Amino acid sequence: KPLHNCPQTASNYVKFQARINPDSVLIPVPEKPQSINLAYLMNGSVITNDSIHLYPGLMHQRKNFDDVTLVNAEGYLFYNKRNSRFTIAPDYKIANPDSVANMVSFNTDFCMLFSEGRINLPINLDHVKIRAIGSLVHKLEDSLLTMETVFRSNFLFNQMALQAMATELNAMPTLAIAELKTKPVRSALFTYCETPQDAQMAINQINLFGAPSTLPKGMESTITFSHVKFRWNQATKSFISDGKLGIHTVGNVQVNKMVDGYIEITKKRSSDNMVIYIQLDNEKFYMFYYTRGSMQVASHNPLFLQPIKETKAKDRKIKVKKGAPTYNYLISDPREVNITKKRYKEILDMIIGKIIPTEPKAAEETIESAEVKTEETTTGTEAIESNNE
Repeated sequence: KPLHNCPQTASNYVKFQARINPDSVLIPVPEKPQSINLAYLMNGSVITNDSIHLYPGLMHQRKNFDDVTLVNAEGYLFYNKRNSRFTIAPDYKIANPDSVANMVSFNTDFCMLFSEGRINLPINLDHVKIRAIGSLVHKLEDSLLTMETVFRSNFLFNQMALQAMATELNAMPTLAIAELKTKPVRSALFTYCETPQDAQMAINQINLFGAPSTLPKGMESTITFSHVKFRWNQATKSFISDGKLGIHTVGNVQVNKMVDGYIEITKKRSSDNMVIYIQLDNEKFYMFYYTRGSMQVASHNPLFLQPIKETKAKDRKIKVKKGAPTYNYLISDPREVNITKKRYKEILDMIIGKIIPTEPKAAEETIESAEVKTEETTTGTEAIESNNE
């Protein structure tokens, strides 16, 4: 049983069977650990599906049957007394924290959870597939959860429209370059690329030239963001981006630019939704708003809109069996655009503390700051040596 004095979560005795080396104590942790009473235990940050709220855990009994941690770590439980952290990760990740693998650690001095790896966003957008990889910091005292991510979204869309969008972004010299020499980008490459060799080649090219010469196989998506900092907002029950967005690719064309805008992914009991809003200046923008099987889009750019207008309705849909979730994309009306722009202003005010968060409404009505400094992580090898002293 992990011992700590953090009142926000309670740990349980863990059931396991293994030989333990007293010189370097590593407790095996399977994908679904159990207590000595055979109750399933959670490690990390969880957003429940029923009442939609955030709770933390380290060998903590799950509250609901379908609760899933944002990052699921397995391997071994190890305590680093030098930085007062329990860590769950594969043995190679414990020995070398720079390696790519899922990890959850809990600092007992400051009652903070740190997670790293594939992020299981508790969001269902049906035919719109979203993936995130990166790191999480969960401060238990004020229930503050932040995430630094590479965020990918895949959905049926007009390729000529995406090409027009990428062309405009690449033609704007005033946009800052998105830095790709980051740990989330490295993790994404090793996670999504078809082979480790492809990932390493892309990383070598990033180190030399700032970006891969070609997009590696496995990294394809409708839109990939290389930099998105999300915060969980309990009042709106949504993940809201904080700060500029780094666009890596649009329609598999590399962009690598930083832009203003926001992403908001809202969790609901009935139907989740997502807004991606990119603002290039006061007049130039791109909007993608998905809810209930419909991807509504808008832009100032006629080269983006015209291919969509010329696409037949049947080609903007996904054929599904009767009763299955539907999907289509279409040009939004100005009302939804105004709602999205208004929401962007609300989010900017929310970030600088001008207003109290308000819940975004459903699509048929309207579209729906503390910085946490992480400690420098002592390498696992040094930690084991320290623990052995």
